[in-house]
Parts: sequence; structure tokens; C-alpha cells
Amino acid sequence: MIAEDKSTSVERVLSEWKKGGVRNVRFELPDMHGTSRTKIVPIEHAARYSVDGLNMYGGVAVLDSRSDVVPGTLYNEEVAYADQLLHPDPSTAAIVPWLEATGRFICDARWPTANRWPPLRDTFSRACSSGAASSDTSR
Repeated sequence: MIAEDKSTSVERVLSEWKKGGVRNVRFELPDMHGTSRTKIVPIEHAARYSVDGLNMYGGVAVLDSRSDVVPGTLYNEEVAYADQLLHPDPSTAAIVPWLEATGRFICDARWPTANRWPPLRDTFSRACSSGAASSDTSR
């Protein structure tokens, strides 16, 4: 099942997947280069993680192509190498065609406490709108 809009709940997607024989769920977060950083959980646990969040290292989204954290991104020593919590976006639900009995959600990452920086999506959005993110590779 592919979720058509945001009104589709994670619980509904998981219920349909279980009926269809899906056994594993990938919680995905793209890094700076669009590479999917993933955790796979049994479908029986996916509903709980969708509510509580699934721990993933907070710097994973700012890894370079060698899997090193890019310095100065505020996602490394600035937050004491803290974890973020992945929360699935139900509108991104899809079956993974190359993996047996596996579905996936693209997730939003949030800090578990309010005294941290805003979610990564907000940070990237602000950077893009302010011109900080540029396609100019001559620098």
C-alpha cells in the first residue's frame, strides 16, 4: 500500500501491510546526499515506534559521503552526539520491491527534548530559503 495523502495514518498503513504479509518496516532518513540511512524493525513493533519515535544518531543526516559528520552542522559535539527520534510520515509509505515482505516510511527526525534545535526538516528548509544551501559548487 502506498499512502496517497497525509490523512492516511501509520496505523492504517501497518494494518494493510500486515494483511499483505509484510513482516519488516524500514524507518528511513535521507542524509545530505540523499542516501537512505535506515533502521529495520519487525512490523509488530512499528506502531509503537511511530508514536514514541525510533532512536537514531542525531548526526546521521549530516554525514558526508565517507560517513563522517560534517563539522559545524550542530549535530555532533554541539549536542553531545545525541540521538534523534524518527517519526514516520504516512504519506511516504511504500513496499520495498527488492526486499521480501518489507515496507518503508521516510521519517522526520525530532530531538527528544525541547531544549534542542528544531527538527532537521525545519533546519534544512530555513537554510534553503535563506540561500545558505546553494547549488554553486565553485566555492
